[in-house]
Amino acid sequence: MSTIAVPSSVPSASGDAESLRKALQGWRADKGALVRILCRRTAAQRAAIRRAYAFLYREPLLNCFRYRLSRHCLLSVDFWKAMILWTMDPENGTPIWCTKH
Repeated sequence: MSTIAVPSSVPSASGDAESLRKALQGWRADKGALVRILCRRTAAQRAAIRRAYAFLYREPLLNCFRYRLSRHCLLSVDFWKAMILWTMDPENGTPIWCTKH
């Protein structure tokens, strides 16, 4: 079983939001940066990052992931869906487009 590695000095939620924005810019998203940021944060910290991102950029982070990661042909659909699900609150449940019919 894997464990979460939270750094001793966690950057602010707005700092993480800015880093995520930079990782999503350009022709190709920086998958490594996205994973490094999100895998080292707790669920509460990821929720704070979502709120900070929406405040800073007037766009929900989940919509940004959906739009910017899904349009890149070089990224798999599974990757962007994983990023969205990883960033969601567990109590929000799985969005309808991720469920198997």
